[in-house]
Parts: sequence; C-alpha cells; structure tokens
Amino acid sequence: MTLKRILAILVSLFCLIPLLQAQTPDSLVSKLKREYARENIFVHYDKTDYRAGDTIFYKAYIMEGYRPSVKSSVLYVELIDENGKAIIQQMLPVMGSSAVGSISLADSMPQAKYRIKAFTERMRNFGVEGFYQYPLMVLNASKTKNIPVEEHKYTVQFLPEGGELVAKMFNRVAFICTDQWGTPSEFSGIVQDDLGNEVASFSTTHHGMGTFDFIPLADEKYTAKYTVNNQPYNTILPTVKSTGVVLSVRRKNEKAYFEVTQSAYLSEAEKAAYLLAVADDAVVFKIELTNRTGSMRGAIPEQNLPTGILQLTVFNAAHMPLAERLVFVNSEDHLIATSLDATKKDLEPRRINDLSLRIPKGTIGSFSVAITDAGDAVASAPARENILSRFLLSNDIKGEVYDAPSYFKSNTAADKENLDLVMLTHGWRKYSWKELLSKSFPSMAIKDPNFISVSGVVYKPNSKEFFPNAELTAFIMTKDSGFNMLQMQADEQGRFDIPGMVFNDTATITFKNNSTKKYKTFVYLHQSKFPEYKLPASKYAIPEDEVARYTALAADQRYGGGLSGPGKLLNAIVFKVKAKSPKEQVLDRYTGGIFGANASSTLDLINEPPAGGNGINILDYLRNRLPSVNIGLAPGYFINYRQTSNMSGPIAMQLLINGRVTDPSEATLYNASDIALVQVFSISPNMATGGMLAIYTKKGDDLLDKNVNAATSTFDVRGFSTVKEFFSPNYSKPEDKKIADDRRSTLYWNPYVIADGEKDRLDFNFYNSDIAKKYKVIIEGMTEEGKLIHIEQEVE
Repeated sequence: MTLKRILAILVSLFCLIPLLQAQTPDSLVSKLKREYARENIFVHYDKTDYRAGDTIFYKAYIMEGYRPSVKSSVLYVELIDENGKAIIQQMLPVMGSSAVGSISLADSMPQAKYRIKAFTERMRNFGVEGFYQYPLMVLNASKTKNIPVEEHKYTVQFLPEGGELVAKMFNRVAFICTDQWGTPSEFSGIVQDDLGNEVASFSTTHHGMGTFDFIPLADEKYTAKYTVNNQPYNTILPTVKSTGVVLSVRRKNEKAYFEVTQSAYLSEAEKAAYLLAVADDAVVFKIELTNRTGSMRGAIPEQNLPTGILQLTVFNAAHMPLAERLVFVNSEDHLIATSLDATKKDLEPRRINDLSLRIPKGTIGSFSVAITDAGDAVASAPARENILSRFLLSNDIKGEVYDAPSYFKSNTAADKENLDLVMLTHGWRKYSWKELLSKSFPSMAIKDPNFISVSGVVYKPNSKEFFPNAELTAFIMTKDSGFNMLQMQADEQGRFDIPGMVFNDTATITFKNNSTKKYKTFVYLHQSKFPEYKLPASKYAIPEDEVARYTALAADQRYGGGLSGPGKLLNAIVFKVKAKSPKEQVLDRYTGGIFGANASSTLDLINEPPAGGNGINILDYLRNRLPSVNIGLAPGYFINYRQTSNMSGPIAMQLLINGRVTDPSEATLYNASDIALVQVFSISPNMATGGMLAIYTKKGDDLLDKNVNAATSTFDVRGFSTVKEFFSPNYSKPEDKKIADDRRSTLYWNPYVIADGEKDRLDFNFYNSDIAKKYKVIIEGMTEEGKLIHIEQEVE
C-alpha cells in the first residue's frame, strides 16, 4: 500500500471520529435508561393525618421507571418539622422493592404541618429535588398556639404550548393560579396588546387552570389583566418570536393528534426535522417531518403506549430541540383486575368484619391495607396522593399537582382534558435535552451500602503497621441476642469488609485474629453515617382559613384515645398474653420481627434437633426435609423453589443467613447442628420471584460452645430502625375483652399482604372499635411486573 493511500485512509478516519462521537437524542435516552435510571418512592400511611401521641405506620414502595427497583437495599426516612429540621431519622431495609416502618409521635408534639422525606443512596446522585416528600398534619389541642399562620399569596403563570410564542401562527397559551400551598384559585381576565386592544379573553376551567388561543404579532408586547380573590393583577406574556416552530396536541373522538407548524423562510438550523416521542425513558416512536415548510399532523398511538407521561420533542437536523410538549397517556395497561368484597360486615361495637381482595391467579406482588374509621375527619381525610398518582404523574413533573388522585378515578374524555391542563402547566422534572446533549450525566459516585455493611483494617497492636492477610473470626451479637459467626481474610493491606447484614437497633461485633496468638488484635472499623445533604429550611405554615378547622379537630374528644384497659401500658403497648409454645418462642428469639411468622414452612431445629447434625452441612440436611425446595448437589448447591423458572431457566432462591443476604457457599460452612431455625418464603418478605430461604444459626443459651478468645476488638454497630407492631385487638380473646375503651382511628393496618401467584383471593379481618359507624379501606401495592393496585372503598 502506497504512502499516499495510507495518508488518505488516516484522514478519512480522523474525519469520521466526530461522527462516531456524536450521539443522537434517541441514543442518549437509551443510555439514560440503561445507566442512569432514577428511583421513585411512594409511601402508604395507615391514615391521612395524625394526633400527638399517635404512631405513624407506613410502607414505602420503590420503583425504577415503571418496574419495582432492585437497585437499593436501604431506605432513609426523616420527619421534618415546621422549621425544616429533621427531628426523627430512620434507616430501613428494602425487601422486595419495599420497606416497612413506624414513627412514634410524642404526646408533647406541637400542632403543626410536618413533612416526611424519604430517599435512597442512589437517589442522592440526582439531587435532593428528586427525594420523596409528603406533608402531613399533627394535631395537638394543647399546642394549637404554635401553628404558624399565613394569608394566601397567589402565583399566576402563562405558559405557551410547545415552549414559545411564535408570530403570525395559531398559539395556545395555558395558565395556572395557585397559592403558596399549591391550592388553586379560579379567575378570569383578558389579554391586551400595546394599544390596549383586547385580543383574547380567558377563564379557568379546572383546578385554577385553563387555556386560550390567539395569533400574536412580532414586536408586540401582550399583557394579561385579571382579578384573583378581588385583587387586580397584570402579567406580561412571554416574548413573541418572529419565526419558529409550534408543537400542539389536540384531542378529538377519544384520540390525540399532534401538529407541527413552522414559519416560512426558516434557516436549516431552525427547520423541524423529526418528532421524537419518549415514555418510560425509551423512544416509543420517531417521525421524520418531510414537509419542512408547512405543517404536519399525525395521530398518537396511545393504545400501544405505556400509561404515564409521553414527552414529545421536535428536533432540527442537528438534533437540537425546537419545541416540546408533555402528553398524558392512559392506556390502562398499568392495572390488574381487582375487587374488594366485604364478605362479613358488622358495624356494631367490637364485632368482626371479614374482607376479601380478589386478584387474578398467578399474580405475584406485595400490598398494604389500611382501614380507618370513616367518621374521623383526621384519619380518613381525602388522601393527598395514591400509588397511581405518585408513580404515574407526580414523580415526573415539577410542582405539586393539586388533588392528584382525582385524575385516576376514571378515564373519561373530560378526565383526559383535565390531565392535559396539568401537562401544559407543570414542567418536566426528569431531565432536560440540553443536559443530555451536553452529556451532563450524574457521576453516580454514591453507591448503595448493601444493607448494613462495615469495613475495617487490622493493625498490629501498638503500631501503625497493618496486619497483612490476617485470618479473622467475627462474632456478631444483635440486640435481640441474635448470634452469627463469620470467617474472613484481610487483604495484603489488612483490609476487610462485612456486607449485607440485616438487623435492628444495634449489634456488637467482636473480632478475633486467628493468624497469631502473639498479638492482641487491633481493628479500625468504619460504618457509613446517615447521609447528609443541604436542604433550604422552609416553614410549613397553614392557610389562615384552615386554622380554625384544625383546632376544632384537635379538640374532638371522640377520637385519639386509642385503647385503654387492664394489661396495657399506653406508651409501650404491652399486653398480658398466654404463654407461647416452644416453637413460637424460638421464632420470637431468632426472627427479631423483621420477617415475622409468615413463612410457607418452618423447621425448628432447637426443639427438634437434627439426627447426625454434626456430620452434615445444613444444605445437604435440608435436601430431604423441605419438599417445596430443590437443592442441587455439591459443589453447585443451586437452590430453587417449586421449580420456579423463567425464559432463562430455573430461578435461584435468595438465601439469607441470620438476616444477611449471602450465597450457598457460605451455608455449607455450617453443620446442621449449628442451626436453630429454617424458614421458607414463597415470596414474602422479599418480592423476588424465586422466593427466599432464611437460615438462623444458634445463639445465646442454644450454643454449646460460647467461649471467645480474650484477644479481641469489640465494636457497636448501628442497625436498622426498629419497627413497631400494629396492635389490632382480637375480642374473641379474654385478655382483649378487658380493654375498657376502644376509640381507634386506624382499625386495621397490614403492610405484609403478599400474593404468591397461587391464590386468587387474599382474606383479612378486623374487629370494629366502640365508636366507628362506617370504615374506609385503602389498599395499595405493586406486582413484580410493575402493575399497580389501588382500591379505595367505604363500607357502612
């Protein structure tokens, strides 16, 4: 090959490099979904608002796009006071894309509006504005004077469809009026040009929103004049561009149509080249705009698109955005067929009520059920959001959507028009094309902690020299006397890690260095702190006209007393109960309340010791003891529940040892005689399709050998927040019949309702209080495929 030919090839390659490096918007969206998918959170509470002294029971659901997230193992939750200060911080394990928690409110808590904030470590990579936030009211009749009060202050915005006003073209302008709490206000007015001529009139049509149409002229300034709450206002409309592109969407005969119109005599950089439609961070269609000088129309194939927000963007040939429009699509593909039946209804005091949730057979999912006294205006006030409005709407747009749940009660033409007003008046939250095209992606430097994880370095005592390749034994004792023993080896710099632990409250970890008997072990241990972030303080004041209502509700003596009677301590909620069976005692001692007693099957190896347990590892022992679990032979030890499989083949069960996620290789280190308890979960409490096998090693008095070498280092490690158990009285029991006064506002709360795919109905029951005359049921949840369930029903 001649030198001239080689040089020509090199020149052509160098010219090709910029083209190879250039990324189109659709390829950037694909990269965003693949590497930078965002998590979103919805929290279901046992009731709407609370009184001082109550306990907030809640379950958080975490999704990534439109599917349950498997990216995070820890959820951080904060209760923020009216000054923006975190007064309670909690850390919870994420199991099956959800987390369950409780927050106890002090009797002395001031009456005010508070806020719940929740986030994962992954969410921190995208900024605090993406954190879950939810306002709730805490009432206290003795602390009403602390309520901050404000008068209404209104904000009005005028927003051109597509982003800009373009001269000599038909333009639609949306508008919205809200106060500082997001409450809408109805208003009307006119639009005038520079000479005072009226060119358009307008009035709100839904929740303080509306639209008007007009054809503006270049070099003309337009002013909107209107009155809100008897006060006159003037607002100058956005500047009119002399040329440009207008993107509009209209609905007709239950269908949505887009239209791209552009001015004549545009430069090539200004002309529209194609329309890109993005939903769930994926390009769902792309249309080349062949008519470069006029307009182009087309139908939006809503029936083939996922329910949620559709982002339409017009780009030029250089892939720069020219106009953008959000459209809400409700193809109803996000729902599964469900129904709630009150199979036994009895609203007399302390009578039992039976409910049945019907679901399609084969459904695998996790749900939560809250039943409140519908007569309590605090507990059963209209919900500010539900799982549909949060995951399908609120998470993806800026600003709070007033009465967001109302948009999902039906799917009529009027509902679609009203949702379109929301699309026109609330900005896109998730990303901007400018950021994507400049490749301004988050660093993703903040990683998930893998449940409770610690790291450390082994040093030689009285020296700064680390101990290379030290062989360590870690003895882990939890607050509830749970015990675990781990063998590990440090690296050449003396470093080691213990990831994936799950325990409540605190644990004591004691290290023994097996590599030497000459030196006493010295370990430096590190555990991450509760994440810190900067958040501007903001007072959560209450509208002036709401103060009297809250004060009256706080003084209502019919509710808020909860339960009282013999055998109950008001603060600790302790009841006198009959002695538990030996197996129940083992369950209480080992499960620690994290996973409860909802297992499909349980082996108690304390009260029924395994024969020949010293000579066989626990997996080999379990092979013939658990009919529903298939355990492969050594060395693979693949564990599978009921031959569950997908297109890729059999699905492995998740394995936990003492609440810590691990793999079968670690389980083979334990003899059957080392094990106290084994539980099989078809799906609960982790919503993994393959189910879960939980193994607990002996601890405390159940251990035959409790000697620990004196040459150790001991540390206290913070665990997950303790979750309070919701007490629902059983009036068929003599001890519960002694309760003197039952004025519960929450009649039933169950965050552990699990569908394992084998049943088509889930049954639960509760006893009525002394005062409830009707009750309200709210069921929220999601399936492993990302389908959502929301049921809200009153029974009287």
